[in-house]
Amino acid sequence: MFENMTTLKSASLQSFATRTTSGTNLSYMFKDAFTEDGATLELKTVGTGPSANLQYLLQNSPVASVLMEVVGTGANADLRYMFDGCTDLETCTLTNVGSGTGAVLTLMFRNASSNFVLVRRKEETDDEGNVITDSEGNPVYTETPEDPVTVTYNLTNVGTGGEASLNRMFEGAFTGDGLSDDSKLELIFSQSSDKTRPTLQTSVFAENFNRTFYPGDGVMSYMPFYDLRGLPNVVGSTSNLTNYFANMARIEWVTQSD
Repeated sequence: MFENMTTLKSASLQSFATRTTSGTNLSYMFKDAFTEDGATLELKTVGTGPSANLQYLLQNSPVASVLMEVVGTGANADLRYMFDGCTDLETCTLTNVGSGTGAVLTLMFRNASSNFVLVRRKEETDDEGNVITDSEGNPVYTETPEDPVTVTYNLTNVGTGGEASLNRMFEGAFTGDGLSDDSKLELIFSQSSDKTRPTLQTSVFAENFNRTFYPGDGVMSYMPFYDLRGLPNVVGSTSNLTNYFANMARIEWVTQSD
């Protein structure tokens, strides 16, 4: 719909594509859209019908800030690769997103917020655009220091509708070493009596947590803080926690909340 709209600075949609019949298709809606200088997206009550397709909604978008409320809330909503390649995403606030029964959030944030580094390396080129190499044929790089960036994810009631698939949800995310110490990822379950310290409910569960926060083979996640007290409870014979917290570069302590 808005693919390749590279001059887009801001978009806000409310009560859009809310039909109750099955199969609304919003895939690739903002693929490669938005500018690279602090663009924002706000979606409220969008794609709420059953089996809505929101795959690749923001694929490869340089959007910096996203706010979503009541998006993809119908049963069996497909949110795979929703933020795939959103490498410059700094702020992500989701409330009641993918919260219906059977929602698929696999690879939802693949490679998201991964472009923040402390030293930016760039290949040097000549006047004709050819890569300059050293005496051994290796590319010559210019290295430029960069300030740390605060990356904040606040996810409330995401994937909490039961029988959801959250496997490989953050694969490739947060893999740059330029995240500030104030960066954090919070999962909140608002049905708790204490919204800041939600109690996991046995009636709410995720079908598959395989590699949910695992960044991938050979890479590390530099997110310094995870508050996961709002995760759905893990029950049933299909539950899988393989490599759940593997390859975390900056986690200094782990504790379990009551």
